[in-house]
Amino acid sequence: MAVSDRIIVMNKATIAQEGAPRDLYEQPSDVFVAGFMGDANRVSGVLTRVDDRLGDLVIGPLSVRLAHRGLANGAVDVSIRPEAIELRSADEANGGLTGSVRKAAYIGGLMEYTVDTAIGQLFIVSMAVDRPLAVGATVSLVLANHGVVPIAAA
Repeated sequence: MAVSDRIIVMNKATIAQEGAPRDLYEQPSDVFVAGFMGDANRVSGVLTRVDDRLGDLVIGPLSVRLAHRGLANGAVDVSIRPEAIELRSADEANGGLTGSVRKAAYIGGLMEYTVDTAIGQLFIVSMAVDRPLAVGATVSLVLANHGVVPIAAA
């Protein structure tokens, strides 16, 4: 991605999506492209369009307003990048999705976590290496304002 200004992603000998690296990473056309362009959590959600551009996306107890990308109201797949999930300790929680840290790994400049939640197991990357969370810790998760993309249900 660092040396390209345009990328073509192929799936079974057909073009799945083409565009700038950032576009493919942040706005994948389908689940295949989302996974091909890097780690992505795949969950289910419900989309409700509020106007010609925006929609409300509900994922379990989480809700976010974002571009609906022309998708119809109803069930959608959702791609959530690991860096788009903010972790908070249980005592910092103010709403959000509750989870339990299953795995924690220090990777130099960041922490990698696997968290069990009501919407499934999520992979999360956090820059908060100075405040690592212990395995077994109860946490609250909220979505950032980027890296969450609705995709037509497969």
